[in-house]
This record gives sequence, C-alpha cells and structure tokens, in this order.
Amino acid sequence: MKDLEFLPEKYLRAQTHLRLRSVRVWLFVVMALVMVCWTLYARSGQARLAAQIAATENSLAGIEVGLRRIADQNGELQKFRSQRLLVEELKCGEPRTLLVREIASRLPDQIFLSRLELVIEKRDLPAAAPGGKAGTKPAGIEMTDRLRIEGFAADDLALARFLQGLSDSGVFQKGELAFSKDAQIDDRNVRTFAATFNVAHLDQKKLAAGKPQGGQL
Repeated sequence: MKDLEFLPEKYLRAQTHLRLRSVRVWLFVVMALVMVCWTLYARSGQARLAAQIAATENSLAGIEVGLRRIADQNGELQKFRSQRLLVEELKCGEPRTLLVREIASRLPDQIFLSRLELVIEKRDLPAAAPGGKAGTKPAGIEMTDRLRIEGFAADDLALARFLQGLSDSGVFQKGELAFSKDAQIDDRNVRTFAATFNVAHLDQKKLAAGKPQGGQL
C-alpha cells in the first residue's frame, strides 16, 4: 500500500488567503471600473441636461422676442384702428363747415347751444332671398349721419321755432326732441333741451351756393 502525501495545513491556508486576496482585488477593480463608468455617465448626463437647459432658455428667449413683436404689432393695430375710427367719425355726407354754418344761421338770440355732436350710425341692410324672404347675410351697411344738439332756450316758443327752422332747412330731417325741462341760469328760468336730426345728403354745390337765412357764420 502506497502512503498518501498530505500538503501541510499552513500551505493550504496560504493558498486560500492568496485566492481570497485575488478575488478581493478583482472585486475592487470591478467596483473601480463601475464607479468610473458611473462618473462618466453622470457627467455626460449633466452635459446633456445643461445643453437641454441652454436650448430651452434659447427657445424661451425666442418666444419672448416673438411675444414682444406681437405686442408691438397689437399696439400698432390699435393705433391704426383708432385712427380709422377717427377718420370714420370725421366722415360726413356734407362738409361740417356747411352744417355748422346752417345751424348758426338759424340760431336765434333766445337759444344757447352747449353741445353739438355728429355721429355715424350703422345698420345692416337685409339681403333679399329667393321667394321674397329676407336673406341671412346683409346686403350692405347703411350709414346715417346723425346730429345731436343740446342747450338752453328762453322759452318753449323760441325752442319750437328753432327746431322747426332746422327741419325746414332741407339739410336736417327727422328731428326729434329728446327732452325739454325747466332749468335756472343766473336766477333766470330757462328751458334745457336736447334734440336729434338726420343729416340729409344734399348736393354740396347747391348747399354751398344757397344763402343761409338769418345771417352767416
């Protein structure tokens, strides 16, 4: 029988420790590689995030510039609309100087005007549909120049004569007395009134050539 040779226990322990040390070294190396990879990935993620933040800031800056342009354009549009509205308000079927001259020529001493306003009233004209029924879309816009006057009169008779004179002038029509009531000016009893008239679209040459009654402005 052949004798078995056993390795010394000390040698076996040394080999075990060596293997454990090798395993630990490899584990440390793997952990170090993982940490390095994670660091690189985190840095690249931060770089991407920073790039995305920069791109977002640039987009926001572009949007802000666009909003400012839109606000400026809205401001210009509002100015244009205000100017167009002013032009429309200044438009009238007859020159305003002729209207004022006609009113002044018929203004007696017993009447004092405190307000004279000329406005444009717009109304949609219904379109005729087949069968004689009204259409859904308007055929056009009817514009009426309407005059409103306010003031004071010495009495009802002077007021009636003044309003009748304007109605008979041919320049103003469809006169309506809005109100007439008692008032006092410097302890004197008078009548305060407001009236409206439509401005007739007359031949301006004939109106300019006509002689106003009661004097000129």
